[in-house]
Amino acid sequence: MNLIGVFFTLFLACLILTYLFKDKKKINKQYSDISIKKLVQKTFPNHVVREKNEQIMLCEIDHRNEPRELAFIRINPYFKTKEILDKGNFIIATYPKIPTAKELKKDIQHKL
Repeated sequence: MNLIGVFFTLFLACLILTYLFKDKKKINKQYSDISIKKLVQKTFPNHVVREKNEQIMLCEIDHRNEPRELAFIRINPYFKTKEILDKGNFIIATYPKIPTAKELKKDIQHKL
């Protein structure tokens, strides 16, 4: 009887730990057919879009044929709200889910 109680408690503890540590936040499924890179390319067709270190880099090519970074776009499902950091020459935009084209234009357009 005591052995059954111990196993039952361990089983419940495993279930609770699994629930707590499982990734609850998922990237929004409504945009799963469009990748973030394609969305940024369609939103800003006059700029070069590159993927670098799991983030999207929006840049323009300068006179030496080198990319000049204008914006870095990141998707981090652990963030509650979007975060826009203006670093002077470029913007770092972090979103909790894949943003819409309208939201991207509103957040990044003033730097372009």
